Amino acid sequence: MHKKLIDIYETPFKKMCKTYTFLILALFLSVVELPMQAQELVKIDDEFDFLSLDKKKIIWYADSSKTLKLQDILQKDLKPLPQLNLGYNPAKHWFKVELDVKDIEQEVFLELSGLFEITNLYLQNGKTWKIQKSGIWNDFRDRKVKYRHFVFPLKFEKKGKYILYIEIYAQASVYVEAKLHNHRSFEQQIIWEECLYGIFYGAMLITFFYNLFLFFSLKDLTYLYYCIFLVLSLWLQFIIIGHYLYFFGNHSYWIERSDQFVFLFLVANYWLCISFLETRKNHKSIHNIFLFFLLINLILGVIGFFLPITLILTLTSLSVLIAVLITLISGVILFFKGVKQARFFIIAWIAYLLAATSIVLKNSGILPSNFFTENSLQLGSITQILFLSFALSDKINILRIARNKAEKKSRELSEKNKEMLKEQNKVLEQKVKERTQELQNSNQELQVLNEELHQNQEEIVSQRDFLNKQNKLLDRKNFQIESSIRAAEAIQQAILPYKEKLDSLLKDYFVINLPKDVVSGDFYWLNEIDGKIVLIVADCTGHGVPGAFMTLIGVNLLDKIVRLRNITNPADILEELHKEIHLVLKQEYTNNNDGMDASAIIIEKVGDKNKITFSGAKNHLFYFSSEENKSSILKGTRKSIGGIQNETKQFQNHELILSQGSFLYLGSDGLEDQNNAKRKNFGRNKVKSLIQEVYHLSPSKQKQAFENALKEHMQDTLQRDDILWMGIRL
Repeated sequence: MHKKLIDIYETPFKKMCKTYTFLILALFLSVVELPMQAQELVKIDDEFDFLSLDKKKIIWYADSSKTLKLQDILQKDLKPLPQLNLGYNPAKHWFKVELDVKDIEQEVFLELSGLFEITNLYLQNGKTWKIQKSGIWNDFRDRKVKYRHFVFPLKFEKKGKYILYIEIYAQASVYVEAKLHNHRSFEQQIIWEECLYGIFYGAMLITFFYNLFLFFSLKDLTYLYYCIFLVLSLWLQFIIIGHYLYFFGNHSYWIERSDQFVFLFLVANYWLCISFLETRKNHKSIHNIFLFFLLINLILGVIGFFLPITLILTLTSLSVLIAVLITLISGVILFFKGVKQARFFIIAWIAYLLAATSIVLKNSGILPSNFFTENSLQLGSITQILFLSFALSDKINILRIARNKAEKKSRELSEKNKEMLKEQNKVLEQKVKERTQELQNSNQELQVLNEELHQNQEEIVSQRDFLNKQNKLLDRKNFQIESSIRAAEAIQQAILPYKEKLDSLLKDYFVINLPKDVVSGDFYWLNEIDGKIVLIVADCTGHGVPGAFMTLIGVNLLDKIVRLRNITNPADILEELHKEIHLVLKQEYTNNNDGMDASAIIIEKVGDKNKITFSGAKNHLFYFSSEENKSSILKGTRKSIGGIQNETKQFQNHELILSQGSFLYLGSDGLEDQNNAKRKNFGRNKVKSLIQEVYHLSPSKQKQAFENALKEHMQDTLQRDDILWMGIRL
């Protein structure tokens, strides 16, 4: 696993070096013909202790088809291994090692470092082959030697030459680091390495608990972010070293997906940088860059579970490279800008960068493989954490120095203020004497004014008593008026059709009745005559009490015209109502011009359809046809009921045949004429548009839609007239 993650640090510089090296070698080989170097034998005898297999001892074949078996490879010509680090190569790789075994009785252990999906070992003894299978696709518990690297025990029954084939397939970079140990050498290596790793883990944990204690003591969130950074860094090292296999070795999915933790580690790094360097205050652009890459790594940490492993490896490499460069460059910028706590921060990341560079150079074959190059990442991490701890401590020291400077400056200012106060006190004493004399003079003047105010107060008290009496009288009058109006409201509500009647005759309907004052000048009248439903909606002259009186007259006259005289023709109803109002109000003699605008409709069944007969006195009928799927309007006659009118103009009937599910809408002009804060009316077009929007809804929801539209339109203004609006589903 740790080799897989170490390849994160392969930089574009390394690729460039490889390209130039290849060109130089190609030029050299074109001029000088070099002899092909033969494969070296690996000699093993009783004195054998430890041996690292370099590229001279290994020959190699890349199976791009990934289908060849051992019998096929035996027929192939293997070539010298160009380098131990083959990089990302999707082929299956076969490596051949020839052993020259002398007299030896002890087991030899072959150790392969890396994270490979398939790692199979084939050992030829005479004409037979012994096979050992391993790899992360096999459970950790099935390994013969349960170690963080792949370890294969080799038992040689007799001396002679042995051929060893190693089959490797990896989705990550392929780095062949093979070692041969005897039992004592392998045991000493494990003891030595695990002791050092224990010291490493212990140092990390001590640093974690120390900074956690500082967080609880100082309540500074930077220490909490640092603790989170330490935990994720420790977990990342746990993965890189390979110790996590002892816990998750039987779960190949989590082994392959362990690179996801790199993104979480980088999120913690960016968050620590934001808090420690105080980028929000010290450099807004760097702060935004940190936040951007923090978010990117957080997203990659989540969606990475759904991406191919090869793509994740590329993304982690790029993300780590960007993080190291951005963090280091930002620290340098802020240091030169005067952020003192950035100095140890820079050293910490330089140590980490050197560790990563060491790994890249070792993987490239430039540096030898030894304890320091193999564990440079751990040494770099512990150095980084050490200097980050210094940086946090340095931050406390910087804050302490700043606080001491502030306290010293405060003391100096305090001394200056004391001197200034002494001088000011002397000046104030003189001014107090002067002001005291002035106040004595002003006091005498105030006594004279006080006597005058006392006289004025007595007059005000007498006027107040008079106003109180008048207010009580007005309250009494107002109470009587309000009581009368409330009584009128109850009477007016009583003459309107009751709910049971509306439910019985109209069934599916809604009514919006909004008086401008307590009582309204709008009313509606409903009855069934000879199987026909007669509905009249009227808007009387005026509103409030005068309008309410007109509604009483209108209701009584309609009872007389329709119920007693059995007139059901809408135009005739309006004409008779016009004549009766003339008579009742004696308009020919009094010049009274009160009256009303009205709509009269007759609804009767004709088969499975509805016949609608409409006549209007300056009022219109809106309707929505379910067959035509559109809203339309029938305009009334431009003649009012009552008052001085052109008697030659007659009310006209209009007939409609509408299917079930159609809608009728009628009411007073209060809805259309209502203005908004900009003095713009609700308007007829808006009524039609609203009908087109809500016709498919239930009547109750249509009522709510009309009320909401009216409320929004009337915002920041007052109601100017009574509003009555009805909707009926046929």
